[in-house]
Amino acid sequence: MAKIVKTAYHTTGALYTQGDKNPFFSKEISYSDRSKDLYKQMNLSYSKFYKMDLLCRAAFLCAEKLLRDYEIVEDPNKIGIFLANHSSSLHTDEQYYTKSIDTREAQRQPALFVYTLPNIMLGELSIRHGFKGEQCMWIDSEFNEEFVSNYVNSLFGTNKIDACLLGWVDFYDDKENVFLSWVEGSAAKAEKHLTPKNLKSIKNYLNNLADGSTYK
Repeated sequence: MAKIVKTAYHTTGALYTQGDKNPFFSKEISYSDRSKDLYKQMNLSYSKFYKMDLLCRAAFLCAEKLLRDYEIVEDPNKIGIFLANHSSSLHTDEQYYTKSIDTREAQRQPALFVYTLPNIMLGELSIRHGFKGEQCMWIDSEFNEEFVSNYVNSLFGTNKIDACLLGWVDFYDDKENVFLSWVEGSAAKAEKHLTPKNLKSIKNYLNNLADGSTYK
């Protein structure tokens, strides 16, 4: 069974791993400003960040925190990405719809149109980290721990992947709600096994963070 090595969380202006002694926080009101603030705090240098929509920024920042100073040894061709969310790309869809009421304005928004599919996150993360393995994006009302764990464990079991980025990346109404876990087929210092119970625990922890009831 695959193992969850580490998990990062991003919600309500916080960006950190559980037990993190060096978390990042931003008190900026809008996520557009929060994301830029966190990007600067992390001393990142990636010019494409400023062209991303806010959903992709949320995924990007959480992945940067998760993989910061972590040595990845697996073959990039066997590293997958599996993400889910509830709101799809609705935030950007609404922006594009508003602008496209004027046909001429829509013709001037190709950069925005690219982000009207949520799986663009997979592409942005793949380009950034060089991952070239299996990928999938699910839209669901809630994070389906049983389905995701069974699906990903089956790929490990059939040697389709050796590691993966897995999680929940939701953004709407200027609220980021994200967790990303790094999962490996075998890890000596694994946090926990990839099971529905453990994924549910991670998602519940994220929900508590969003409610402001857990920071430790």
